[in-house]
Amino acid sequence: KEEHGAVLCLYKTDNDCVMKFTYSEHASGRSILTALKEPECSSGPNALTVLLAVVGTILLVGVVLLATWKLVITIHDRREFARFQSARIRARYHMVRKTPLLNTLCLFY
Repeated sequence: KEEHGAVLCLYKTDNDCVMKFTYSEHASGRSILTALKEPECSSGPNALTVLLAVVGTILLVGVVLLATWKLVITIHDRREFARFQSARIRARYHMVRKTPLLNTLCLFY
């Protein structure tokens, strides 16, 4: 509840807790302090969680890079194999056409 003339105050304790309270003066001259909430204490990050997050991120990045490298190499190898197969078939065709025995047989046929 809001009181007329009340001032909102924040106080930080030695163990990093923040307390919220209001301060007001009563008509009789008495000071009134009203705590608004329980103290809010922040805890630091858990060291094990941070360590596992960093290690997990490094492993994930490594696996993604390896998978990408494998994909690039596989595509390159398939292209090279197709080029090799094409060159082998062309070489076999040229070898057959340039054989003299076959050329003479083809003339008599």
